[in-house]
Amino acid sequence: MKRGNGFIRAFIIFSIMILSTHGGLLSSISLAQDPVEEVVYFTDGSTARGYIVHINRKIIRIALLDGTIIERPVTLLYRFYSKRHFSEIYNQALEMENLEFGKSYRD
Repeated sequence: MKRGNGFIRAFIIFSIMILSTHGGLLSSISLAQDPVEEVVYFTDGSTARGYIVHINRKIIRIALLDGTIIERPVTLLYRFYSKRHFSEIYNQALEMENLEFGKSYRD
């Protein structure tokens, strides 16, 4: 059974409308994961926007959005906002700290 040209035209127009209004099939799929932006607030009123690279008991290192890395004492840390869970940041810091001393944090 052969369908008429009207049906094919209507199907093509409908498909174009759906794909153009919803951004296509891959619109909700992120092809590259965006880095998580974190905001760090300090007791002196300054803020830093970027990614927490390293934190331990003494210092916090933040990679800013322009690529520079700043290092501040943790004693000046007031609070920070991150979409990452704190345990992820903490465990990463423990692993880095224990690698410096040559032991595992699970020991």
